[in-house]
Amino acid sequence: MAKKKKYSRKWMKEPDEFLTTSSLVLNYIYDHWPPFLAGLAGFFLLLGIGWGLFYYQAKVDTKIADETAQAVALYHKDNLKDGAKRYLQIIENYGKNKQALWARLYLAHTYLQQRDFEKAARWYKEVLGYAPEDNHLLKGIILLDLGYTYEEWGKLDQAIQNYTLLSQLEEPFFQGQSYLALGRCYEQKGDKKKALTYYKKYLATQEDGSLQEKVSRWVAD
Repeated sequence: MAKKKKYSRKWMKEPDEFLTTSSLVLNYIYDHWPPFLAGLAGFFLLLGIGWGLFYYQAKVDTKIADETAQAVALYHKDNLKDGAKRYLQIIENYGKNKQALWARLYLAHTYLQQRDFEKAARWYKEVLGYAPEDNHLLKGIILLDLGYTYEEWGKLDQAIQNYTLLSQLEEPFFQGQSYLALGRCYEQKGDKKKALTYYKKYLATQEDGSLQEKVSRWVAD
């Protein structure tokens, strides 16, 4: 039969490891109370500042999104003049905020709709500088519209430059559109050989459709 271990009164009065450690910590805090209190206050101050900045940024982003949505509504109602004023106000108030990128993009669209090619090109180039490098979809939209702006403006060399950059994106849709646009530009410049080359590249990327048939007839002629 196993013997029961006897515990002396002396042992029972000794604190266990957890209690001993806790006492040491409490004693340390008591002995160093002012710096500990200051450190604790500093921690909560930084935590509060962090949450405050996060809340403020979220509030600003929401406000920009709401104001941009109102301006976009004017754009779709063909109230381009008032829409442009709203976009300019958003850019002036929140220009450094990433959300203001969309205001710049729609402002460029607005000037293109108004056929103010100089202002449209200026804002497309500016928004291109704000576009994330790895966002090929956004860059493709900007380059396509910037190229089209120059094409409509009659500045074919600048249009070709932007359409060429567009063709280098790894996006099949934009590559097809760039080939078609390059074909148009070279056709307008009278370089039928290059126009034919790019029209053939365009046809190779497309399925059957009315535009595809139109280009096919041009190539056949």
